[in-house]
Amino acid sequence: MRKIPIQKRAAVLLLLFVALLSSCGSKGSSFPEQDAAKVTAAVDKLMAGMNVPGVLLGLWVPGKGELLIARGVSDLVSKTPITENQLFRIGSITKTFTAISILQLADENKLSLDDTLNKYDARFPYSDRITLRHLLNHTCGIYSYTDDSGFQDAIVKDPAKKWSYEEIIGIALSHEPNSPPGEGIRYSNTAYLLLGKIIEKVTGNNASDEIKRRVIDKLRLGNTYMAAGPQMQGNYSHGYTYDLGNGLQDITKQEIGSWGWTAGGLVSNMSDIKLCAEGFTDGRLLSRKMQAEFTNWIALPVSSGTPVESFTGLGIVRYKGLVGNSGATYGYAAWMWHMPATGATLVAFFNQKTTWEPARNAKEEEMMAELLKTVMEVRLKKGTDLFSGSINKSVPFSRKEVVRYNGSRWDTRQVHGKETSIL
Repeated sequence: MRKIPIQKRAAVLLLLFVALLSSCGSKGSSFPEQDAAKVTAAVDKLMAGMNVPGVLLGLWVPGKGELLIARGVSDLVSKTPITENQLFRIGSITKTFTAISILQLADENKLSLDDTLNKYDARFPYSDRITLRHLLNHTCGIYSYTDDSGFQDAIVKDPAKKWSYEEIIGIALSHEPNSPPGEGIRYSNTAYLLLGKIIEKVTGNNASDEIKRRVIDKLRLGNTYMAAGPQMQGNYSHGYTYDLGNGLQDITKQEIGSWGWTAGGLVSNMSDIKLCAEGFTDGRLLSRKMQAEFTNWIALPVSSGTPVESFTGLGIVRYKGLVGNSGATYGYAAWMWHMPATGATLVAFFNQKTTWEPARNAKEEEMMAELLKTVMEVRLKKGTDLFSGSINKSVPFSRKEVVRYNGSRWDTRQVHGKETSIL
């Protein structure tokens, strides 16, 4: 979603708890001490620069070992330490579950990625030209309801307000399209709510149930569920934000299951997201044809949270050699990354996210990018950042730099266009 609930990126940690609640360890084979110290120092730097109560980061690198870093607390009142088995809201990582469900339906010939939106909902401008593929890769041009100031104000006023699907779609319909379909990229949470409703129309079942059957159960995820109501279930971390005003506020109770739903309503934990990072990239959930569609990469616009060499597929993202997704909603941010070339996996959770204060949001995203860069320096070796999947060169991009893989190396060239914030 915009830079808001459900979207991608993460901030980090609280200086107040650096000395108080730090734990850093390795599980399984020993992780090199120098690399572990480097990543831990980067996390500590974030804790000193950001006001995030807790962070959890797991790194699994074949041949190097496993690293778990747990810092801070999951609850500012009880001072409960953050732990690896706790649940977090995962925001836009939900989109990958939704996309895979749509691609499976295409595998079953129950729909086509070339179906136009008017087959399912003819209310949107260009609905006779917008395809399911456009919805999946954010080239549909449909306005994202989370960008609407009235929606944002309503969340601030009452995070626990339950929203209806039609209420959310009505917000999107009240705005003009960002562009005709296929003529630019603009992140759209509305697109993924529409995909959820399409799943229901095609199957006759609740989209949450279909996602559970098609993805959660097949990957044997025992701790992942669609949020229902404002209260989280199980052993969960609280979430905190500055979006509500009056300093850092607890926003654990929120109705993201109704307004985020198939765009960002899932809850999960570290062990499950690790399984997802691996299962989403190895092709076990899709046919070879649909896996190729899934990873048909197009370049993303550059922003503070989306660096050069970032690409989107159909509900999945690629940055350098990493494939996966990230997510953010009020109070929570999450990473899910896997490197097919090396088998390495990175999962992280942060229990503070602020999205609507531009200066703070930009700072959080910059610090998150710095942490990711540090982790990648540990994980990457020269020449191992190649990936499988084609790059679609047919879509014009509203960005200042476009980076493309020419078959042997990355080329960067300047293009004209407005810089857009996305993912």
